[in-house]
Amino acid sequence: MAKRLSDDIECFWSSDELDDDVLAIDFLFDKYPKAHWVDEIELPDNVSGVVYTQCDDDDNIGRVTVSYIDEFVNSKYTDKINVNGYNLKKLVLDAYKSQIARIS
Repeated sequence: MAKRLSDDIECFWSSDELDDDVLAIDFLFDKYPKAHWVDEIELPDNVSGVVYTQCDDDDNIGRVTVSYIDEFVNSKYTDKINVNGYNLKKLVLDAYKSQIARIS
């Protein structure tokens, strides 16, 4: 079930694209509802996290999926990843803090 994180972002729990046993969190950006091309934000080799994106035809990101959440959050190499003007690590942490992305 998606929950509103802000006026233009929803988030919800999901699983990794390649492994259903790996917990992931998704963020949907209302500004770009027609995102359909799947891509990935490349992370350094020493980071186990995976960040998938869905973009529209103009490369605007409408959806982000962060897999291996603990590794992503605990890495200093993910501190400056921004999506649509939002710091991605801050979005993940905000979802946890506000219990929007709470595991049920």
